[in-house]
Amino acid sequence: MHGIHESGLAFQNAVKKAMESRCSMIKSKVIPATWLTRELYTRVQCKEDDVPEEFGGTVAKEFVILTISTDYFRYIGTNKATAKFKKSLLEARHSTELNDEETPDKTLMKAL
Repeated sequence: MHGIHESGLAFQNAVKKAMESRCSMIKSKVIPATWLTRELYTRVQCKEDDVPEEFGGTVAKEFVILTISTDYFRYIGTNKATAKFKKSLLEARHSTELNDEETPDKTLMKAL
């Protein structure tokens, strides 16, 4: 996709589609190139993990924070959440095809 005039927008559209539909991530409203996903503690999980009960519904038990710079992905998170994210990202990578609205030459997305 390098060198194609529309490649930047095509890459951005493919990333957005993969992050939202495959990886269940939301885009930061403050930092445009940052995405996140999290699973909050429930009150039951708070008791099981010896976490103060008032943190239920407000503190993340599992999370991934992703930032994208050009075409490089950097992420941090808990082991369970990052494993799930990597699996989802690989599945999205192998099934993402750009449509005519995203790029006029019907380029296939080789990598996210």
